[in-house]
Amino acid sequence: MADGPEAFVHGLAALVDEEKERLKQSITGNDPPESAASTSNLESRLEELAFELRELRGCVESLQASVDGLIARQGD
Repeated sequence: MADGPEAFVHGLAALVDEEKERLKQSITGNDPPESAASTSNLESRLEELAFELRELRGCVESLQASVDGLIARQGD
């Protein structure tokens, strides 16, 4: 968070991407095949994470707009 909200969001997005890739490798790799219910659950969870990430990005963008507005008001 010391580097700002954009860096935080980018770092979180990178973590989600890494986890998504790890899960894809686990599914398509040499691991034993997962049941359809487990795969469906995994896909559902990934969608939930993607939704949460989009929500978080929206919040950070809103905060950034507020901070930018405050900075602009201070300059006046």
